[in-house]
Amino acid sequence: MKFETMRNILLSAILSLISINQALAVNIVYPKEIQTSVDANSTFFIGSATPTSKVYINDEEIKVWQDGSFVHVVPLKLGENLFKIKEISETTTDEKFYMVIKKPRDIYSIETQDYQPFAAGEYLTAKTIKDNVPLRNAPNSDGFRLTHLSKDTVLFLEGKQANYYKVGMGNGEVFWIDENLVSIENSTVERPMANICETTFSADKNYNYLKITPTIQVPYKITERGANIDLTLYGIKSTFDLAPKINTQNFFPQVKITAYDANNVKITFPSTQRLWGYDCKYIDGSLVFQQRKAPCVNPNCPLLGITIALDAGHGGKEPGSIGPTGAKEKDINLDIAKKLNEELTKAGANVVMTRDTDKYVDLYERVKIAQENNALMSISIHANALADGGNPYVKHGTGVYYFNPESMNLAQTVKMKMITELGTNDDGLFRSSLVLTRPTNPLSILIETAYMIHPEEYQLLLDENFRRKAALAIKDGLIEYLLKP
Repeated sequence: MKFETMRNILLSAILSLISINQALAVNIVYPKEIQTSVDANSTFFIGSATPTSKVYINDEEIKVWQDGSFVHVVPLKLGENLFKIKEISETTTDEKFYMVIKKPRDIYSIETQDYQPFAAGEYLTAKTIKDNVPLRNAPNSDGFRLTHLSKDTVLFLEGKQANYYKVGMGNGEVFWIDENLVSIENSTVERPMANICETTFSADKNYNYLKITPTIQVPYKITERGANIDLTLYGIKSTFDLAPKINTQNFFPQVKITAYDANNVKITFPSTQRLWGYDCKYIDGSLVFQQRKAPCVNPNCPLLGITIALDAGHGGKEPGSIGPTGAKEKDINLDIAKKLNEELTKAGANVVMTRDTDKYVDLYERVKIAQENNALMSISIHANALADGGNPYVKHGTGVYYFNPESMNLAQTVKMKMITELGTNDDGLFRSSLVLTRPTNPLSILIETAYMIHPEEYQLLLDENFRRKAALAIKDGLIEYLLKP
């Protein structure tokens, strides 16, 4: 019998034995399966054992923390990696076997289609089929989101690459849109252009509004430049009374047209103050831009009357990360959110929670809850983990995510307050296009309080006093941000 055949028979017997032996004291929560495949250079074993026992992985003793938890990083060689996990206690010796197969990294190049421009007279017009459709800077899902469009926005398509259309704006800018997000209307010889029929300005307690009604729903882009906002409308051939009204209205001081040609109108909303939130979308055929006014902040009670949306990450069927002893991230997130709710409410804030029980809530529904309640800020609370190849003893601590520049200062302020008051490692400030960080109204950030897979931080997350301190640190960060000039 060949050696390879003998090895396979032995391995099969080992794995069969593992599958029926469920009574061992050592408990592994990751890897989730006794046989798994990864394409990273390392993985880790996360689990727990009797606190007084000794645990070995392939005869190397690993550290078992006071609560019995352990997290151990193991390197991987290409192909099969067999691991024996042994626990030796005062009375018993237990063993488990895991097979981790390291796959070669994907070194092949994905075959892509060349860009195919449409011929003159064979261009296409299309409409977006839902709200918040992204236009990207590349013909793939990794392309950066340049802007988001409302349903029924009319687009001029110049060509196609793979399953993305190239959107013609007429001024050299390149935009791409997924073919599944548009419906083709008809063929056309030239790009459709619009006139502006009406322009109105208005205001209420919280917002200033600009409503522009074009003859067709042309595409648009919002760009932040410091505290300034540029609103560009593509495919406008006549401004009608836009310029006179912009010069005479009182709702947006010093607003002006900074660029105009045969293809686009760019309207700049300058400001010497920071941004507090804005939005732009078509409503009944009119493009409505709204900019939030600065809130009235009482210096003696900064949170008084401020509406804040709190989002406890995951929930219900989504447990989030699992800690070494089996605690679920969703429960830790919810407890911190509840404690933060108590602290903010005592300080006079109006708090809206996306969930206050262990239930599943869709990501976009969480955003909708915050927006429908006119929240000034949206805070999503999480606890972190790493993918295979990471090392939780190197990368850990408190990190905060944002996407829009207007939310960066809020994210930085909260992060610094947390690492100062909690004593956690500074894991960083990250710009990331997440469902819960993309909204421009409210100001939106996502907090990773600490790491579920770092044994010391996991013990902290299980400590109610630490979770209370985390809630207080977030509250203090929000207060500091509100009081900034």
